[in-house]
This record gives sequence, structure tokens and C-alpha cells, in this order.
Amino acid sequence: MQLTNFAFMSSRNDYLDAQRSASSSSSRVSSSSKLGVSKLDTASISQAANLRSTILTEQSYTQNLYSTRSYLKFQEDGFMKVFQIYQRMEELSSESLLQPKSSNSPINKEFEELKKQLVEIKNSKMNGISVFDPVATCGEIVDIPVEGSALDYTTKDPGVLQTIRGKSVDVKAYGGKLSFNVNSGGAGEIYRVFMGPTQIFSTGPTFTGDPTKVVINKTASGSDLNEDSASNPVLQGNIRNNDSWQTSGLAGDGDTDKITLEFGPGIETTYEITLGNSNISESFNIGSSPQEQLKSNGGKIRIANLDVKSSETQLSIHVETKSIGVISDVEFVPKFFDQNLDIDTTGNQVVIKAVGFDTFEDFSIDSSANAKRTSEKLLGAGEMMGESECIGTNWLPKIASAINRIDSELAAMSSSSLSHEIALGRIVDSDLALETTNHAKQMLKMDMAAFVMSNTTRINDVLTPLTTQHHRGAVLDGGALL
Repeated sequence: MQLTNFAFMSSRNDYLDAQRSASSSSSRVSSSSKLGVSKLDTASISQAANLRSTILTEQSYTQNLYSTRSYLKFQEDGFMKVFQIYQRMEELSSESLLQPKSSNSPINKEFEELKKQLVEIKNSKMNGISVFDPVATCGEIVDIPVEGSALDYTTKDPGVLQTIRGKSVDVKAYGGKLSFNVNSGGAGEIYRVFMGPTQIFSTGPTFTGDPTKVVINKTASGSDLNEDSASNPVLQGNIRNNDSWQTSGLAGDGDTDKITLEFGPGIETTYEITLGNSNISESFNIGSSPQEQLKSNGGKIRIANLDVKSSETQLSIHVETKSIGVISDVEFVPKFFDQNLDIDTTGNQVVIKAVGFDTFEDFSIDSSANAKRTSEKLLGAGEMMGESECIGTNWLPKIASAINRIDSELAAMSSSSLSHEIALGRIVDSDLALETTNHAKQMLKMDMAAFVMSNTTRINDVLTPLTTQHHRGAVLDGGALL
């Protein structure tokens, strides 16, 4: 009888355990996020979580790529229209150059209409984002007039002990090549160049004030505490010292030194100085370390780089002097600087911000002279890149290259995402198979336990007559076996 009692108790416990396990397995099998609740294989859980995170990142990256591609295609279509307009403008300017037309002629009217179309294209937006930069750097060399300005400081003002003289102009470009000539009196000067608020070049200590101010004086009276104070902190206490590049001679003798800078967003600012004859013979330029070796010697002249995302176009030039100082022959040549756009958090970038194009507001073809000027602007002349060349050989190829790169990246992302989906599917499917197998086993175990329990009652029914017959006594209740 003890054997029968133990078998029932064991079967009952197995049945209850099987019920619990079957319920857990059933829950995991029916859930769409099986691994999210599984506690049986932590390695699989971790691997699946990493794969899911990677897939989500790739999906976000892919979406950014598609958005960027749409932007570039919109931009490419705009540049194609601009290029076609430029070609038509070339035809009209050539015709007017050979045979000038009146301002009311159909040719002139068509030219003016083309200018309006250029403005419309330049102002176009995609989802609220400007497609073209308002700055145009395909344009011609800019000669900045300085004669008669504050930079032409040939006579010392009465009562002024020290002064900063400057000129600020919007060059409508983010960077390029700047050159200018300098000449000074015997007390020495500091020459500086700024792009927006950033000082990119100085032949002495750094300036800390507003670079767009035309005049900042230090006077003997110090009556003006704002700009003319004797203790004005933006003016240097000692201009000609070991921490300054030095000039020499007379500001009016015509023997200038030439300074040339190249700068732009995200590139290294470089400079070159060509000394005049009077400066070469000075003591500070005689010996093993003349001033033209300042960069290699690592001293005195300060340069700084513009941030890669800089969009400043305001160029300012200074001379700080205790006597007189002249800056002349200022020339600025704009250059192209691609603007990179971040498309994810891992450093992937594409070039999508085109600099822009000229809309020819100040050009016409109503005379031979104006038609010639317009033609040169379109086709180029000397060092000046023509607008047609700028679009046809610069922006359109760059946009096409960026689109091709994105297409390649999209293909790579598609392949990568598919492989990650397959890898995740294998983990999830194996987990599902394991859970399904466990579920089936638990159901079988539960069925066997139920079978044993049900058969235990049947055993009582069988044993009862046997016991009664054996003891020849009263009928023994089967429940007594329990």
C-alpha cells in the first residue's frame, strides 16, 4: 500500500509543476517578444537586444540618408535650371555685345525676366530649409577701397597718443585669399584681420574689442571713458616689443611690405609676408632669424582657424599704431568651402550645403559695355571664375558625387540591415523552438501525471475487491489508502 501512496503523491506534485511550467512556456510561446521575458538564456537576450538596437540605429540612419538624398536632388534640379538660365544669358549678352539693344527691346526684357527667375530659385526652400546659401562665392575678385579711409592714416591726429584704425566690409564669402600692403612710421604697428568676431591674424598681442569699430583712440586727456580713455584695455601698452612683428620706414615712402592670408571654415589659416627693401635692412631682419621666418620659429605672429561651420562673411582689417600706419591695395579672392552635414551620431557626414550662385541684380545688357561685363561675369576673365563654370564644373559634379555616395551607403545599409534581421530571426526562432519544445514536454508531463492520478483511483477500485476477498472481512474503503 505504501507504494501506491507514494506514486499518487509524486504524480500529484508532477502535475502541479507541469501546470506551472506549461503556463510559463505557453506565455513565452504566444508572446511576440519572447526573449524579452525569457530568463533561460541571458546570452541570447543580450545578443538580441544589441541586434535590435543596431537595427533601430540603421533604420534611423537610412531615413536620414533618404531625406538627404531628396534634399540633394531638389538642389541638383535647381542648379540645372540655373545653369540653363546662365546659358541663355550668355546667348543674349553675346547678341547684345555685337548689336546693342535698347532697354525696351525683347532681348533686354527677357534678360530681366531671367534675373527674376534666378532670384526665385535662390529663395526656394524644401520643408522650410533653404536650398541655396544666400552667399555667392563664384564671383569676381573684390578690390576693397581703402584710400581716404581710416586705414589710410598718414597724418597723426592731434592729441591722439595711440589709435586703432579699421575698415569692415561684407565680402559675401566664407573665406578666401586676402592680400594687402602695409607701411608704417618708426614707432611700429600691429596689423590684424578678423572674420566676424574671430581674429584670424595679428602681428602682435590679441585684440579684445569690437573689430567693426572704425576708430579707437587713446588720448592724453582720457576724458572719454568709453573709447578714448587713457586706460582703454583694447589698446596695447607697448606696440613695438619682442612680442610684435615690426615694420620700418616712412608711411609715405612707397616701400611697402605685403601680407597674404588664406583662410576659410575648417581649414588652416596660413600667411605669407613679403618684406620691402627698407624692412629687410633693419636689425630685426638681419641674422639667422629674420621676420619672414616667424612661422617656422613659432613666434610673434598669431593666427587662428575658423570653425568648420563658420558662416561669417564680415571681413575687418586693423592697424594699431602710436604714430602713423597705412594699409593699401587690399584684394580679396573668394574661394569655395564645402559645408559638411552630420547625418548621424557616429560622425557620418555628407556635403549638401552648396554656397549659392549670383542672381545678376547689378548686371544688364543694354549697352556694349554692360553686355561685355555680363559676358565676363558668366564666362570668367583672368583669375575670375565664370558663373557658368562655377555651376557646371563645381556644384553640379559635387552634388552628383554626394548623391552617388548616398546611393552606395543606402545599398550597404540594406545589406547590413538584412543580415542583422536574419541574425535576430535565428536567435528568436531558436528561442521559440526551445520554448515550444519545453511547452510540449511540460504538457506531456502534465498529461502523464494526470494519467497516474486518474489511474490511482482506478487502482483503488481494483484493490478493494482483492482486499475484501483476501481478509474475508468488511469491505475496506479505498480512501483508507490515502
